[in-house]
Amino acid sequence: MPTIEHRPPTRANIPHNEQILFLAGPIKGAQDWQRDSVSYFTQLYSGNTPLHIANPRRDTIGDKFNYRQQTRWEKDHLFDAAKFGAIMFWFANQDLSLPYQGGRAYAQTTRIEFGIIYCLLRIGEQPNVVMGMEPGYKGSEKYYLDTADELGLPVYSTLEDAWSKTLEKIIINEARAK
Repeated sequence: MPTIEHRPPTRANIPHNEQILFLAGPIKGAQDWQRDSVSYFTQLYSGNTPLHIANPRRDTIGDKFNYRQQTRWEKDHLFDAAKFGAIMFWFANQDLSLPYQGGRAYAQTTRIEFGIIYCLLRIGEQPNVVMGMEPGYKGSEKYYLDTADELGLPVYSTLEDAWSKTLEKIIINEARAK
């Protein structure tokens, strides 16, 4: 079955018998790792139902960027993935050659999303979560690593390993749903 990519601002209406994968990680100041992730899953996913990929990176920001619309899109899809699929965190290094808004912590939204998932795991919810961190990542990395250890969550050091583990979780999830 195919993969279907969803991007803001359009809210995806995904049937609950189909899985959604949320790509959580830096956008501003990071290379477009999301594009490579969508390509990977498009090539290798072979499930019996479509895999919906929620990619929060817009094609362009332009003049029509609406902060509230963007953050609500991300939260809605993050929670859908927690209930009906998987979340892949990739803590990509900041690319200093890319423009970045001064005064804003790098990967600021990702930090919040990680906190939300941490809370879900602590209260006994069981979202499928995969975590990867690019070697050399700076930005609360010790906190993330310690929290992952607390949760028994492996941290993958390559995007390819994070993709592979995510695909494995999606396939297992689909098999359980049958």
